[in-house]
Amino acid sequence: MRLSGQWLRKCSVTTPFRIVKVNPAYASMRGLLDELPGRLPQLGETVYQARNEIKVVATAEGKVVIKAFGKIYLFNRFAYAWLRPSKARRSFEYALELEKRGVDTPAPIGYLECYRAGLLRENMYVYRFSPLTHDLREMLRDQDYPDRDGLLRALAGYAGSLLRRGVYHRDFSPGNVLFAKQEQGYQFTLIDINRIRFGPVPVEKRYRIFRRLMTDEHALMVLADAFAAYWSDDPAYAREQVLSYSREFARKRARKKKIKKLLRFS
Repeated sequence: MRLSGQWLRKCSVTTPFRIVKVNPAYASMRGLLDELPGRLPQLGETVYQARNEIKVVATAEGKVVIKAFGKIYLFNRFAYAWLRPSKARRSFEYALELEKRGVDTPAPIGYLECYRAGLLRENMYVYRFSPLTHDLREMLRDQDYPDRDGLLRALAGYAGSLLRRGVYHRDFSPGNVLFAKQEQGYQFTLIDINRIRFGPVPVEKRYRIFRRLMTDEHALMVLADAFAAYWSDDPAYAREQVLSYSREFARKRARKKKIKKLLRFS
């Protein structure tokens, strides 16, 4: 009966229907989620706004991040309502799963979904602000970055540890891995986690995890050699795989840009 009632409320044309889920460890933050999305424009500081909007908000429990997912196309508005979990829900549930597997990610607080007329209108994910504020962009661009090779080798070991735990981040890109240098080495954390897959990764696809890093060949070779050492693989095979996946991704990206450019002029 409850499911039937929820189905009917999702389909209401006149009355918006919300689903709010809060991590029991952060029950005190329920009020923040309840007041979204109406108060979102007045809350905190916008640190990113393009396809999605990301805001940092100071609360009595410390800083939190609100990620409001945007640009939901019509089919996805239907699909996220009835066929598959929304990005906000996946982010929340995947963060809990990462914690179970011993993988660091900003602590999940909760998520919000808003429906009307059977379609998902808005969805937001709220999580703790991470003290790790550096991402990989600058390091991958700057060949003179301090201890660059050391950081690359640490990144390769980190990627290996993720796969060993059955965590494959399909968007393992420069902006989605945060790091900090510590006395004992480097610490990493994952963000933008709604595209993770859990489970064993075939041996031949391990090296695919680096395809989105889009960096120079020297950096790719350092990653390949360190990753090969992690798995006791042949270094020559590792280098071939990393270069192949990287070049394949670069070609696909170039084709997409060309198609988008042609569509704009058509």
